[in-house]
Amino acid sequence: FGTRELTTILPFLKSWEALNSLSVEGNCINNRGAQLLAEVLDTVRIRRLSLNRNQISKEGLSCILSSQNARYLTSLMISDNEDIGSAEIDEIARFLSRATTSLKLLEVGSHRQCFRIVWFEKLCQSLQNNTTMSKMSIVGSLHGPIEIFISNEQRKNMEKYMADLMKSFGITCCCENGSKIDDIINSATKIKFPHALHLNLDKCREIGLVLSRCKMLQELCLNGNRGCLGEEMLVALFLAEGPYNFPLKSLDLGNNQFGTRELTTILPFLKSWEALNSLSVEGNCINNRG
Repeated sequence: FGTRELTTILPFLKSWEALNSLSVEGNCINNRGAQLLAEVLDTVRIRRLSLNRNQISKEGLSCILSSQNARYLTSLMISDNEDIGSAEIDEIARFLSRATTSLKLLEVGSHRQCFRIVWFEKLCQSLQNNTTMSKMSIVGSLHGPIEIFISNEQRKNMEKYMADLMKSFGITCCCENGSKIDDIINSATKIKFPHALHLNLDKCREIGLVLSRCKMLQELCLNGNRGCLGEEMLVALFLAEGPYNFPLKSLDLGNNQFGTRELTTILPFLKSWEALNSLSVEGNCINNRG
């Protein structure tokens, strides 16, 4: 059902003062429907609210999070709505950083797009002063769904915990000196993505943006993409955000089904790394010309 149907039952929803769990996931209520539900939140102290798969974007999300009783929400599920962007993440981060929030569980992201690491950083930064969050679920990351559990012990050393969390994205950091959260990608020494990673152009652009921030990266592994790592994807990975500024020593591009044309594309990138001492292009189709 959509906004019209939701309007019909609005008096019913507002009349239940004891209502503490409401799910309207998998409908079509869009931003106008989110505005109507914000009216419900103004009168009822709902604890658990599920809005997954409802075509809601920043406008509707803002209404929900700024409603009078939003501070009483302990669980909020808002994944697989309109394509998420920085504006939506900023809204969520502001909400998480409030001292009055009761939120313990958050589900966010979309299976239709890559959840950017910079968004993940923003959400984690907002948790530095948050004392209630215990679990955050992210769908659509480079590695698939990620569930993050936050204990009070981890909260005491959020910077180290952040470095551990980055391993969920395949990023190993050098933070013996207690790197600031903003600097964790800068201090990454190793990025290793799993075999059979379903890379597409969107994900390649995201990895390229991450690489552009690295300062200490020595090892990069992108072995085993399911599908051809095409010319445009390689440009997004290695050339679009360059020149890169890290001492790369090991590069693994094995089993990505690319050929001579793709190899030619990244030749300037390969030639630029004087410290490179290990290179794997096994399992591709580069032939004698490659």
